Amino acid sequence: MRIRAADALGKIALWNGCQTLEELLTDAAVDLAPRVRSLEMLCRSHPKRARHVLPGVAADKSK
Repeated sequence: MRIRAADALGKIALWNGCQTLEELLTDAAVDLAPRVRSLEMLCRSHPKRARHVLPGVAADKSK
C-alpha cells in the first residue's frame, strides 16, 4: 500500500511540474499558508465561531 501511495504522489508531483515530492509539498505548504493564518486569526478573535468551523481546535480564551 505504501508503495502505491508513494508512486501516486510521485506522479502528482510530476504532473504539477515538480521534480521531487519535497518540491510538491513545499509548494502545497506555500499555497495553504494564507488559509492557515486566517483560520488561526479566526480562532483567536472569534473562539465561539471557530468552534463551529473547527470543532475541538478552537482556541481557549481561559488560558
